[in-house]
Amino acid sequence: KDGMVCDFSVLKKIVNEKIVHPYDHTLVLNERDESKKSLAQPNQRTILFPVQPTCENLLLHFKNEILSVLPDALTLANIKLYETEGSFAEWDIKDQDF
Repeated sequence: KDGMVCDFSVLKKIVNEKIVHPYDHTLVLNERDESKKSLAQPNQRTILFPVQPTCENLLLHFKNEILSVLPDALTLANIKLYETEGSFAEWDIKDQDF
């Protein structure tokens, strides 16, 4: 009707609430790696992740977080998470069996 799939403000709000706010400037550690838990400092934001927090695992987690709140009429087709300028993980809807 409006000539767009989704208003960017809706998508931006979802990404900010589910990914940016919880993970930005946060130490993410594998909850099963007792030796690394000592890296967390008092007053430091830390998330204990259920698997190794690789770029690939974080990407799949972020995909699921976005899908959990995406309006019903929408689907996520692609997501890319950059670790560095030239290093990233990517998921595409064609890969949904992974």
